[in-house]
Amino acid sequence: MSSSLTKTVGTSVLAMQTVAAATVVIGSAIDVSTILEGILGIRCGRNQEAALTVGVKFRVEGSYAAGQGYWEVIGGCTFQSAIAAAASEALTANPCLAGITTLLGASTSGFTAPCYCSILNTTPANSEFVRVKALQAGTVAFLIEEATINVQTGATIYNQAESFQCGIPAGYSRVRVVVDNMGNATQAALVDAYLNKVTAIG
Repeated sequence: MSSSLTKTVGTSVLAMQTVAAATVVIGSAIDVSTILEGILGIRCGRNQEAALTVGVKFRVEGSYAAGQGYWEVIGGCTFQSAIAAAASEALTANPCLAGITTLLGASTSGFTAPCYCSILNTTPANSEFVRVKALQAGTVAFLIEEATINVQTGATIYNQAESFQCGIPAGYSRVRVVVDNMGNATQAALVDAYLNKVTAIG
């Protein structure tokens, strides 16, 4: 006898945003009291070429009850612990539409394929993370695996993006993500976090 899972996918835990230098951002608490299992994903990218002073730190925290004293660390990671300088390229404004898999620029110098990249939009909420599967020399293009979601006119692509996943055990009532960028005096970071959860088996 087969069973099916009731899932909720892509619940925002931390909206796409740039986290300023020397800043800690504490995401909103998300209710997970009814989940059977969850996976929380974090993505982080660069917003300038300069090497980071230290890696950007993330904590995934869970709570059994209300009150600040009940938060405990479930998992965590450090983005760009290698702190190397990044490569970047301004994307050609036309075309740079939603739903395309070819991004044009003046150069692909510093990029290698395949690589995980961030596209920093002038409106940070419209930024995206993409995987570049190939570089095309003739037309100077970045060929990406999945089509863009947003119009990326005026955006810049950066290499050295990273992603991290953390399992959320059943039993917690809330989860949140904390981004610690205190160690970087001048470098901001592009971040977001999302939750996929199973709420029933039927």
